[in-house]
Amino acid sequence: MKIIKEDLKHGLIALMITNLNDLWVLYHIIEEGDLIYAKTTREFKSDRVGRPSSRRIPINIQLKVKNVYFDEEMKRLRIHGLITEAPDEFNIKGAHHTLTLTEGSKLSIIKEEWGKYHLERIKKALIEDEPIIVISLDSEECCLAIIKDYNVSIEAEIKSSISGKLSFNEREEEVKKYFSAILNALTSSLFKVNCKIVIV
Repeated sequence: MKIIKEDLKHGLIALMITNLNDLWVLYHIIEEGDLIYAKTTREFKSDRVGRPSSRRIPINIQLKVKNVYFDEEMKRLRIHGLITEAPDEFNIKGAHHTLTLTEGSKLSIIKEEWGKYHLERIKKALIEDEPIIVISLDSEECCLAIIKDYNVSIEAEIKSSISGKLSFNEREEEVKKYFSAILNALTSSLFKVNCKIVIV
């Protein structure tokens, strides 16, 4: 996250979203009644004679927030509310609209009052949090997960075939297979995120 402008006297912070975690942070900061100023697209219908048509036009609007939805799968934040400011030519003040924010989006948030909690979350988001890979295992099973600010993603659950009834050689072979499966899962996870590994 990058701060473009900060004017707390007038309740305004302008930001640029730089990663998925920023969307998660904004999901917890943006509240009903806040004003959001951002670029969006809106469908406008053309009543040309013979063939009515419609097209999406990029415009800058200000929205009074009704609700916010974080869509992790689509990697976006959706903010629904009423348009309070827009170019007069479009005649859309008071209309419902949903802003869709993704990585690279810029927005301004205006609050009546910024709480300490809001400002601390933004401050923390300015320093990118590194995810952590956690491997939890014993002699029977292993669970490998990637932990991020906004979720815990289970990457692998592996059961061992190690039994006390096996001969020494068979047991050693099963232990090798078990740890080989864990290593393969870890290697695959490290392709997604190159970060610290915690084994518990």
